[in-house]
Amino acid sequence: MVQLGARGTARQQLREALKLYGTEESKELSGFKTLFSAISDKNKESTFTLASALYLQDGFRVKEEYLHSNKDFFQSDIKLVNFQHAKTAAETINAWVERKTHGKIQNLISSEDVGALTKLVLVNAIYFRGEWKYKFRTENTNLMEFTEKYGSVTKIPTMHLQLRTKIGSFSDKNVSYQVLELPYKGEAISLILVLPAESVTIEEMEKVITADLIKACIFEMEEEDVEVSLPRFKIEHKLDLKKSLHMLNVTEIFNHGCDLSGITEPADIYVSNVVQKVSIEINEDGSEAAASTGMDISAMSMVRYQFVANRPFMFIIKENLLGSILFMGKLTNPGTKPARGRDMDSL
Repeated sequence: MVQLGARGTARQQLREALKLYGTEESKELSGFKTLFSAISDKNKESTFTLASALYLQDGFRVKEEYLHSNKDFFQSDIKLVNFQHAKTAAETINAWVERKTHGKIQNLISSEDVGALTKLVLVNAIYFRGEWKYKFRTENTNLMEFTEKYGSVTKIPTMHLQLRTKIGSFSDKNVSYQVLELPYKGEAISLILVLPAESVTIEEMEKVITADLIKACIFEMEEEDVEVSLPRFKIEHKLDLKKSLHMLNVTEIFNHGCDLSGITEPADIYVSNVVQKVSIEINEDGSEAAASTGMDISAMSMVRYQFVANRPFMFIIKENLLGSILFMGKLTNPGTKPARGRDMDSL
């Protein structure tokens, strides 16, 4: 969104971080337009909501070309608020996010996130909930040991299922791991699980895993009969993307005097905050109503392949039409219970 209105160094840094090296911006961004159209398809069985907005200090006039381009490519909103009244501004932003995510994401920002010096804030909210194509049965869920990131062992609710799905075992740079696909109903979206071998830490695996590598693994995976044991979890996590962008050498947009003249005139604005909140739920999802008769857990022993997520693992939500990765995260300490959801490190 900001890249469309950035100029000079700010634009260069953003394009390098986004790996946009072409000369025709409309062609580069057409892929985003196609993706947003695909994931917002109202006929899909799964719900994936991506709500993005740019909030600008009241008094600035947004250029018409920028308004139209953002709507066309990103289906995003550009809104004016008065950050001088921090509490009211925060409430306005939160109400918009809550409405866009059907009440699933609340309190995206607080009045402490904005203030009298704030000129421009980017907000992004992701909510996903899907119904499994092959449903877990709640009566098969039991407490199972999970070895957390630093070696402590806790017991957490773990779902169990036997199904035929894609699975593969891989090794890169002496790092071994399993990859499993769990399709959601309608098969437009899948959950991809990446589980390191017992002798491999989640940090070691992260160093070799890339988006291209995951796509290559998915291409090589074959359908097999698999026993799956997967923790049930719900995650609500707020991210300060400003820190992440700094790590990607995107710094100019946060500086006074950066050139965002494609957004508004006068151009004496800069990005104050980039805030994202994620809400993802992985559970049996109505499995008690499943028509099929799954085996009892004790009887699940005849299948050759097993995927037992009893240690830290990565999870990926993937859109299947275009093969796009929508979200990546990792579950490391599910036994830790903060105020909202379980502990999760986001990527």
